[in-house]
Amino acid sequence: RFGLDRCILREAAARRPRSRNSEDDLVAGALSSVRAATSETCGKLDLRRVGRAPANAEGSSRVKMEVGSGTGDWVVAQALADPSSTWFALELRHDRVCDIIRKMHVHGACNLHVLSGDAQDIFAQYIAEGSLDELFVNHPEPPERLQGAKGGVDGAHLLDDGFLASARRALRPAGRLCIVTDNKSYAESLAQSLDQLGGFHDEAAAEGDQESDTLRVHSTFGQTAVLQGTPDESIGHLELQSSFFDRLWKNGAKKKRFVVHLRRARSGGGEGSDAPKR
Repeated sequence: RFGLDRCILREAAARRPRSRNSEDDLVAGALSSVRAATSETCGKLDLRRVGRAPANAEGSSRVKMEVGSGTGDWVVAQALADPSSTWFALELRHDRVCDIIRKMHVHGACNLHVLSGDAQDIFAQYIAEGSLDELFVNHPEPPERLQGAKGGVDGAHLLDDGFLASARRALRPAGRLCIVTDNKSYAESLAQSLDQLGGFHDEAAAEGDQESDTLRVHSTFGQTAVLQGTPDESIGHLELQSSFFDRLWKNGAKKKRFVVHLRRARSGGGEGSDAPKR
């Protein structure tokens, strides 16, 4: 439904000699991997059981995903800088999915896997609860651009309340959600939505202090802060200036970036509930 079996097949085909493995065997192996990852989660995909990253000191690799990966510059760079984690790129457009697959093979990002499909549908129906350690959304399209108007942020867009609730459910307790945008109004709208949704904890807002040397609290909405500055390792960005947008800032074409950085609450505050906080 979202292309994971075909991505595994392509990776396997690229790594194994044709003389030893027929295409039928590779397809069977790819499907077996997907079935194994869904066998104990009521048909949902447990991302912790997919991938080949080396185990860490705790016996398992961390699972990280970028939603809306575009042509893959950022996520490929992160995967290369973080070989001990299992990375996923989720992208809607098929041409961009092909770009990501090409780049992961050219650069040897063996710990990166690609999901193709609508993020709202995939998170709502297919991703098992608690199967992600970190979730990144970089420069999502604001709703006012989709509407073709300058005012308001109430149009259709990816990061609506339904998706944010699904994303919270997909994260393990204390798992990271990081959203980066150059649109201050959109960042503030997302912070308000996430604060209303509940089930997250924001250390920067709780402490009333900056997140790092390159990020400071710009504004606060309830218990959720909007940070301003340069994304860095403190919010999970391990490789800097790696995407098209990063290059715009490096060249001076862009000046400001805003970040909403949260962790799923360990207990209380709406955790485990899909209903917004009242």
